[in-house]
Amino acid sequence: MSDAQQAAKYMFERRSSGGPVDVMAQGFAPRDMAGAYAAQDELVKLLSVDKGAVGGYKIGLTNVAVQQRIDVNEPCAGTVFAIDVVQSPTTLTRSDYVAPAAECEVAFTMGSDLPASGAPFTRESVSAAVASVAASFEIVDGRPSADEDRSTLAFWLVATNVAQAGVVLGKQITDWRDLDLVSMGGTLAVNGKIVGEGLGSEVMGHPIEPLVWLANLLAERGQHLRKGQVIVTGSMITPADIDKGDTVVFEAEGLGEARLTVA
Repeated sequence: MSDAQQAAKYMFERRSSGGPVDVMAQGFAPRDMAGAYAAQDELVKLLSVDKGAVGGYKIGLTNVAVQQRIDVNEPCAGTVFAIDVVQSPTTLTRSDYVAPAAECEVAFTMGSDLPASGAPFTRESVSAAVASVAASFEIVDGRPSADEDRSTLAFWLVATNVAQAGVVLGKQITDWRDLDLVSMGGTLAVNGKIVGEGLGSEVMGHPIEPLVWLANLLAERGQHLRKGQVIVTGSMITPADIDKGDTVVFEAEGLGEARLTVA
């Protein structure tokens, strides 16, 4: 069994038990980003037995300030399962999560494949393959770890699938190319009170830039974006912890809203 497979087995078992996922303290821990993505790939294989097909990707660490805090200089990506992509408005069950939070993100749905042979991808080539854009929540579910080593935190995040726990999609906007996604303002409200505001420019200068980065990353790894996949591109507002009884609404100029309640 490879180190990546051992790491995945460990993470899968710890996720199931609800215990700390201290994979970086193990002898088979990933020691570079390639190893971290290999471990994630193996974890996804184990999770897919119950969850089924992959439905897209999430991109994290798209804010430079956050990158600087953990000593990295690029985003990171995780896998989203199709079963975990739901339409707004929706109701989530608090007991299904450990420490859930909602991140306000722009979601892109692919209208065509982006074969790896087209790399390196640009904003123009990626935009041409996008079918629609939506306001969305990424649901992240924090898993405890006793490992506080900043030098390996990015590896831990990638290996554990970057806390991905679901996506809530607002209305699909197909006529989106004339929208100003850079200056687009957004607000996050919890139980009717605005708790955060942000701009599209908070996400790597333009919300589609993380998607370009992801397309090139996948090409380097011999993979590619596929028609119908949903990609959430990083939070433009500080995430909000969510709990039973909460109603959470993200409104984005030109895109409308995403809405969820927690039961």
